[in-house]
Amino acid sequence: PSSTAHGPAAIPFVLNKNQKRKHPSWDERFKELVEFKNINGHTNAPQQCGPLCRWVHDQRSYHQYLLKEGKYSSLTIDRREKLESIG
Repeated sequence: PSSTAHGPAAIPFVLNKNQKRKHPSWDERFKELVEFKNINGHTNAPQQCGPLCRWVHDQRSYHQYLLKEGKYSSLTIDRREKLESIG
């Protein structure tokens, strides 16, 4: 192995395509929310119930930043419409 000015030569990083992502994608969380609604009849997930509930809380915060405060939000119009479509 050769070295560079920054230390030993870099070892290429290869991501295993079958390896699961550490954090679910937005679409995966959305599917979980749809399931939650199918089971519970609503999307009012309490904040204390785990990762999905935290995600729901975050989406509501992003919505508030975007619409009420006019601030930057990672909630896109497409995502907002998807969320509104399930109630």
